Amino acid sequence: DLSNNNLSGSIPGYFANFSSLDYLNLSVNNFEGRVPTEGIFQNDTIVSIFGNKNLCGGGIKELKLKPCFVPEPVIRTKHSVMLKKVVIGVSLS
Repeated sequence: DLSNNNLSGSIPGYFANFSSLDYLNLSVNNFEGRVPTEGIFQNDTIVSIFGNKNLCGGGIKELKLKPCFVPEPVIRTKHSVMLKKVVIGVSLS
């Protein structure tokens, strides 16, 4: 039982490999990020993660997590590269 321990960061992926556990209680901590979807995390009756408001993921519907935000990639165009060269050139003058 790791609940109510003020643990933070992401849930370690290796927790998914603890197949001999009957129950993993990570509730009421400060975990954040994507919840693993492998191993024991595939069974919502073995894992409890409630009370970690910054967790996300859609792999296991029963956990009722919000989807993880994936930022859109930055696309560089010839125009943006040329503009940077002009700004750098002007600032060096």
